[in-house]
Amino acid sequence: MNKNIIVLVVVGFVIIAAIMEAGISRYGYKTVPQASAPANLAASTAAQGSNSTATIQESVAEVNIQNFSFNPAEVSIKTGGTVRWTNKDSALHKIIINGITESQMMAQDGSFEFSFAKAGAYSYICSIHPSMKGIVTVTE
Repeated sequence: MNKNIIVLVVVGFVIIAAIMEAGISRYGYKTVPQASAPANLAASTAAQGSNSTATIQESVAEVNIQNFSFNPAEVSIKTGGTVRWTNKDSALHKIIINGITESQMMAQDGSFEFSFAKAGAYSYICSIHPSMKGIVTVTE
């Protein structure tokens, strides 16, 4: 009996590891490893200031975290597009998107990327500094 329980536990861990390796959450979104997006796809935004909005036609929208704010705080991307948050502060930050996914703690110059598979409006915050808020709008 003990042997059967051990086998079931091992099989369960293998299944969980396979799901995590695929990077797919229960909502159908896929997280993108930092190294997977070529740097030349990064979209530059002309918008300045923490309350600005940027519409990105490229594959990757850039959001800088600086002075305890997101710049730009609001971005618009197409379905399948990716947002990359880069921490320019010396303080740690951690992104949570609509409770769907979250980043690791990001030290200065650390970054986190997330690809949005479905259209909609997605709010995000820094879980360490909840006054830091932003919105990603994903369109078809």
